[in-house]
Amino acid sequence: MTLTGLGMLKMFEVFKAEPYNDGRGFMTVGYGHLIKPGEVFSAPLTEQQAEDLLAKDVLAHEQDMMRLVSAPLVDHEHDALSSFVFNAGAGNFQTSTLRRMLNSGSPRSEIAEQFPKWVYSGGKFTYGLARRRLVEAARFLGAGPVLMNEIWERTARH
Repeated sequence: MTLTGLGMLKMFEVFKAEPYNDGRGFMTVGYGHLIKPGEVFSAPLTEQQAEDLLAKDVLAHEQDMMRLVSAPLVDHEHDALSSFVFNAGAGNFQTSTLRRMLNSGSPRSEIAEQFPKWVYSGGKFTYGLARRRLVEAARFLGAGPVLMNEIWERTARH
């Protein structure tokens, strides 16, 4: 994942120094790190520790994503798909129309239209996921940090 992609992911996965429930019943810490059995976070994390965890998590999700993608990717597409798999999971990506379209060579603009369809968590619409998917779709099509931040801010509830 590029530095731009990591910045995008950190925008979505806001830093939390102490463990919290992610809203789906999973304990999480840092930048969206799902706490695994046996992991203990008794002291608050520093941002550097959280960034180190994020780097390891991203690598694992990127490997899952690349195992499932046969199409060539450019950096911005890789960033968007890595973020998507980080959040939605490799299993969901594996069965998705998004992946099928990507691997079959569909036009990139049509593939980008698949991101906003992934806005439900536990069967319920999630505003935060809707915002995230808009930014991921924009990154997939080549948006840089300024445009991604603009989309993120423009779609915030005020």
